[in-house]
Amino acid sequence: MARVPVPVFAFVALLSAAVQAQAAAPHVPFKRVEISTGCAHVQIADINRDGRNDIVLQFHTGTTRLAWAEYPTFAEHPIAAGKFMGDRFAVADLDGDGDMDVVSGKASDLPAKKSVEANPTFVAWYENPLPKGDPKKGAAWKEHPVGDLGGYLKDLAVGDLNRDGAPDVVARSTAHSKIFFNKDGTWQQRRLVHPTKEGMALGDLDADGDLDIVLNGFWLETPTSPEQGNFVQRAIDEKWYKQNTGSWQDNCCYVAVADLNKDGLVEVILAHSEQVGYPLSWYAPASPVQARTGPWIEQIIAKTFDWCETVDVGDVDGDGTPDVLAAKFERDKNNPKYVNEPPYPIVIYYNRKGDGSVWEEQTVSEEGVYAGVLGDVGSDGDLDIVGPRT
Repeated sequence: MARVPVPVFAFVALLSAAVQAQAAAPHVPFKRVEISTGCAHVQIADINRDGRNDIVLQFHTGTTRLAWAEYPTFAEHPIAAGKFMGDRFAVADLDGDGDMDVVSGKASDLPAKKSVEANPTFVAWYENPLPKGDPKKGAAWKEHPVGDLGGYLKDLAVGDLNRDGAPDVVARSTAHSKIFFNKDGTWQQRRLVHPTKEGMALGDLDADGDLDIVLNGFWLETPTSPEQGNFVQRAIDEKWYKQNTGSWQDNCCYVAVADLNKDGLVEVILAHSEQVGYPLSWYAPASPVQARTGPWIEQIIAKTFDWCETVDVGDVDGDGTPDVLAAKFERDKNNPKYVNEPPYPIVIYYNRKGDGSVWEEQTVSEEGVYAGVLGDVGSDGDLDIVGPRT
């Protein structure tokens, strides 16, 4: 398709698998499709319940808003207006009615403070009007308050931490996180203080049946009673959270979790999102006990992967084993102090033996992506890559 000339920081791209992936395919072909001329973070979900996954957009420049792009035309429909911010947002069924809702953060008092990161973030969720209403009508999406994070939102995830059947919201600021426990439509807050600065995922690292909070090189073990019990901090690798150069770039990571070696345990994948010279690595304990006590054994996917602001996991080639997506993003050229040089690779690492020991690299593009995700857009049976350039 013909490319529409747009500024480097002003579109969302879909790298779509050109054919359905076949088992043990050497490399999966992708084609590039521009779906929006605005800069947005993305998630993939079936918003209108037609059986085909759409793309949810959180615009953080220009007219900031939440919207969704309907498959297959990618026509944009509004969800909500507001000064939405933060590097992550989530899509989940918050009210248990069978459709996908959206949870995000927005500035509490912008533009009262000069710095965006100085503004505290208010977390809210937006109720999909289905089954009675029309999700194409923005006014039908009702805003529900979750709570004030008390800092700038870096990461956000949804999961049932207290195992009561209701999805909770976990939001991370730089030096603390908050759990918002879902109590029949009201939200009970729990603040957790921990090392800085960026990166979060949820996963059951100690195989005890509950979700733990996985951060940049360490994790917080969820107690039997998450509302009152002590979240014990456990180390994975200090190099990801004990950087001390004085730069804001210290300890900025992208975090993902998956069972990469089919041992039934959850492994942790880490990369540095704001510096050079760090690897793309995965870490595994030998047992659930060693998940708590260590050591976590580092295993290298790529010796270096600079400015890695995308890490996701999925079976890209259809061979039954999880592969890893990683990508570098291009920084704003108007800020010369932090410009990063090309190329800006978007890479699939194929897990060739299924145990994480051999990784084969495919560079899908060198145009870069920020906070990209893997997902089956259109629900045609293969995984696509979606994300903005920055």
